[in-house]
Amino acid sequence: MRENLLTKTCEIKEKKKEKVQRRGNREEETEKRKQRRGNREEETEKRKQRKVDRERRQRRGNRDEETDKKRR
Repeated sequence: MRENLLTKTCEIKEKKKEKVQRRGNREEETEKRKQRRGNREEETEKRKQRKVDRERRQRRGNRDEETDKKRR
């Protein structure tokens, strides 16, 4: 009888440990996901900025060509 109770309590403790471990793993995964999402958003912002810069340079280049034509 006593041994049966001891094994039951050991099983319960092990289950609790496993549950806590899973919770920790889950939290780590969510942190990693948040980090990746942040990196992705950063990359899209950089891409948008590069696109804007490229368009500005192109417009500036077009303006330079127009002023050259006017000078001639």
